[in-house]
Amino acid sequence: MRLFLLVFSIFGLVIGCKVNVGSNESDTFKVSRLDLSNLNFEALKQNILIPKCLSCHRWVIDESLFARKIKYGSPDESDLFQRIESRQMPPKNGGLTSLEINYVRFFIQSYKGPTIPIKIPALEAKYSSLKYHLIDRSCLMCHDGTKRKPSLASYDQVRDHADDIVDYIEHGDVLGSPMPPLDDQGRPKAPVPSAEMLTLFKQWIQEGSLNN
Repeated sequence: MRLFLLVFSIFGLVIGCKVNVGSNESDTFKVSRLDLSNLNFEALKQNILIPKCLSCHRWVIDESLFARKIKYGSPDESDLFQRIESRQMPPKNGGLTSLEINYVRFFIQSYKGPTIPIKIPALEAKYSSLKYHLIDRSCLMCHDGTKRKPSLASYDQVRDHADDIVDYIEHGDVLGSPMPPLDDQGRPKAPVPSAEMLTLFKQWIQEGSLNN
């Protein structure tokens, strides 16, 4: 087992060197902290997510929320990884180094899910369900109380702005502010709510916007 991990680590470092010819000393130091034979969320969080992503995305410190953004075992099918690999994210300082990108790739390839399994609620016209499937996934990236207004971080805030949420999801392009917002390539920065989600959200409003 130790021999396999040693070979796997060397293999990852060789790939990193191939794709990042001319790596500087700081990159070499990061490899020592991002050990490819020890792929774990805590190392990913401390070495990449917090210093490079937290200023825009508060969810990166929560493994259960991070897990929703990727497809286990398949980095190439994970929109989050595609944005990282294409250097769209993070938007400052040219994105991650090639060695950091390799760590994220291998982490997703080996990832089996968070230590505490996520209980995914059924999609229905209830706040708890709509918070998970619509608000957390499509809105909190911007409306978490630290950046854009209004904040949608609590039940009261979602209830008070429920009609606005519907209007901007349905007619945001006409109103001059599509929701979710678009990146420089015209692609949504977060998952676009499905027609079924929006119908259930409207039903929740019609039934009194209960905290259920």
